[in-house]
Amino acid sequence: MEESRGSSTSIPAGIFNLANTIMGASLTGLPYVARISGIVPYLVFMSLSVAVGYCTICFLISCVHYVPGNKKDFQQVGTAAMGESGKRLTAFATCLSCYGALIAYFVLTGLQGQIMFEMVGLSAPPPLAIQISIATFVILPLSCLRDISKLAPTSLVAIMVFAGVAFMAVYTYLTQDNFYTKPRKFPMLDAPDTEGFRFFPEELTWASMSQFPTILMAFNCQYAFLPTVEAFDSNRVADMRKVGLGGLLSAYSVYVVLGLCAYMTYGGKTEDIVLLNFRHCHHECENIATIPNPPSRSIWEWAGEHWPAQYPEPVCPADHIAYRCHDDNPFVNMLNGLFLFAVLMGYPCVHFSCRKAQIALTFGLDSEFDWRVHIGIAVFNIVITLGIAMAVGTDVSLVFRWTGAIASPLLSFVLPALFYFMLLGKAGHSIRSGKRLLPLLVLFYGSLLICFCVLCQLKG
Repeated sequence: MEESRGSSTSIPAGIFNLANTIMGASLTGLPYVARISGIVPYLVFMSLSVAVGYCTICFLISCVHYVPGNKKDFQQVGTAAMGESGKRLTAFATCLSCYGALIAYFVLTGLQGQIMFEMVGLSAPPPLAIQISIATFVILPLSCLRDISKLAPTSLVAIMVFAGVAFMAVYTYLTQDNFYTKPRKFPMLDAPDTEGFRFFPEELTWASMSQFPTILMAFNCQYAFLPTVEAFDSNRVADMRKVGLGGLLSAYSVYVVLGLCAYMTYGGKTEDIVLLNFRHCHHECENIATIPNPPSRSIWEWAGEHWPAQYPEPVCPADHIAYRCHDDNPFVNMLNGLFLFAVLMGYPCVHFSCRKAQIALTFGLDSEFDWRVHIGIAVFNIVITLGIAMAVGTDVSLVFRWTGAIASPLLSFVLPALFYFMLLGKAGHSIRSGKRLLPLLVLFYGSLLICFCVLCQLKG
């Protein structure tokens, strides 16, 4: 009875830790996915991702029984299933997924860093200068920590920030934030939102389907699931399944609320990073006097996006068009500051998993700790991810899409199904066995999904 109570009290903590692992910076791009894909495809693909993701978590739980000592480690599962090649394949896929997250963190660091300068009334340096400074003085020292548990309290801050983003989406929906439609002194130069929100896209295009991998990246957690339930007794399969289901459903609930509420509020104006909508960002003409034969000020004040047909539509010179964010909500301002903090603390945490996989790939799982290797890999990873982030620029959705297209389905669907299929074969189950059919189907689904998602990125 004592063992049962101890295990049961670990379930809420396990769910919280797994949900925190799942939810990351990619959630800020989900409302844009809903805008491009439409509400129904968004919900269908998200629900399918959760269902298949829970299925592969169950595969991993079953795999533990075939690992020597019942060790709950993804790379150990790969080794038990396929030997040295399984270990290397797992480490490679983990590195690929982590690199996607690390690059996205650097892109967001440049964007959010500029916001912080603007909010305190200072002239913001270029994103590159911000990224290099933060990489040198903040990320590198944190990434060189030997004991990453010192950053554990930041996980609570991070999940509060992500919950704050979801809360803001609900608030804007309930209050019907009309910033993009209300009249103003200087009308926006963005195209009017004639779309609103749609249940289905006007047409199914490669561009719309190319957004779906962002959802796959948002649910990627299989590589971290086994360490999350490390403290659970190996025989308590039901408890581990509760943690897996609870963590996935917690993230799913946040994603559904965030995506739908933000998209149904901003419609065709939904940005690729929803924080820009919360900040009320848009294009406007800096100076009305620069427009040839400008209409009277009263027309400007009340026209909004619905320019009166009897007046010629204004044309603003290109050098006077500016992208402005009003930053008129104190809570949103605070949320942006905390979001930058969550991004900065998230990088070393993800990097810790990446470096562990790299060491396993090169020096072996049981290699002794070496400061030179520890720091050298940190410097190498920071230089590579910063360089790619500089090449990407400000388009963080590009990172979300490509990571979700390749690394996420590989880690979430393909490898767990492949390892379970192989381990069942080693245990004597025939390929015709019904027990091996489900992992084979998931393996086939994950492989097709990677091919389809890559094709969407190339065509979209």
